[in-house]
Amino acid sequence: MMDLMQASNLTPWGVATAGGLGLLIGVERERSSGGNSEGAGIRTFTVIGLTGGLAAGVGTIPLLISGLGVVGMAIASYRHTAANDPGSTSEFAMLLTWLLGVTAMHSTVLAAAAGIVAVLLLASKSRIHHFATRQLTRRELHDALLLVAVAFVVLPLLPARAVDPWGAINPQRLGFLVVAMMVVSSAGYLALRFLGPRLGLALTALAGGLVSSTATIAAMASKARDDPANASAFAGAGLLSNIGTLAQIGIVVALLCPELLTPLALPLLASGVTTLVVAAMSGWRAMRSLQHGALSPGARPFQPRHVLAFVGLMALLMLLGAFARNWLGQGTLAWISAVSGLADVHAAIAAAAQLTAGRQVDPEEALQAMAAALASNSVLKCTLAIARGGRRYASWVIAGIVAMVATFGGSLMLVLSTA
Repeated sequence: MMDLMQASNLTPWGVATAGGLGLLIGVERERSSGGNSEGAGIRTFTVIGLTGGLAAGVGTIPLLISGLGVVGMAIASYRHTAANDPGSTSEFAMLLTWLLGVTAMHSTVLAAAAGIVAVLLLASKSRIHHFATRQLTRRELHDALLLVAVAFVVLPLLPARAVDPWGAINPQRLGFLVVAMMVVSSAGYLALRFLGPRLGLALTALAGGLVSSTATIAAMASKARDDPANASAFAGAGLLSNIGTLAQIGIVVALLCPELLTPLALPLLASGVTTLVVAAMSGWRAMRSLQHGALSPGARPFQPRHVLAFVGLMALLMLLGAFARNWLGQGTLAWISAVSGLADVHAAIAAAAQLTAGRQVDPEEALQAMAAALASNSVLKCTLAIARGGRRYASWVIAGIVAMVATFGGSLMLVLSTA
């Protein structure tokens, strides 16, 4: 036995994983059939998983023979049970179990992950069917397909370089912001529907801020325009996304230039607390007044026209930033960071941190550049709030962002003056 294992790809963990996954799928299939002895059950699926694993470990010919055998078994099983159960889930589960056994010989982690997902899908048949037929609307399905198409078909095809003479419009970067806005808006819609406003909006905003707080504020602005009565709640959620931005700044600086993290700690913490306070003032009471999962009539995950308007506004601001960069020339690091922050605050802060780590600029100049990037990016967010969210939404967002930037700048000045 040891000689066989050494001369092949057989491993104890691989064989155990193959058999274990077959056992799990077999248990689920037997419970699903209600103990009907006509269909394949625990023993059959366990043997199929072990067969796939052992055949993959021994060689190509046994693998081919076992694969054909499982296909034949699946066909015979379908013919035997078709009269009482016209579905073919169990037969495809046989093939999947064999494939998982084969995969386990090469990657136990991949096989285990795929097997667990398969068991969850098989066991959730009634829930998935209920969701697809009773809860998911045609408009939601349409928007989900549109999001998938943009993210996985359109975005990879966009050029990853500037396409205008001024080097401002990078279609792929702009496309990423669009996808981020669509994802955050859809997540917020689902959170409102299934988790309720208090928990749903807060979690969506915090998670969205880690992806793009600019896109999150734009997404919440669109929702505020569609549902003006709850604009304060959406404003509070939009402000919460800035906490994600501040956290990302701390992570980027810690990774690229740890020495800057000490003077940045107080500004980041103080501005985060300030943002949280204003967000609570604007949104918490409004969230509590909403009904669980309340959505306005005709609501949808995202509005395509709002996405197009967001693209146009971002492109315009990027062009203005490019014109400013050309007018300033090389300028100082703070000015260049301020202009760069209009498009991507994280990139501007990462650049300043890298320059400091390489001893090309001193820490004080880098910190000033980071503050400038945060301030200019905040101007962009305020512009989006005004243009897309309406007066009530914009007033709260602007108040929170101004308080955040003022706290960050004041704390940074205090740190630099005492250094």
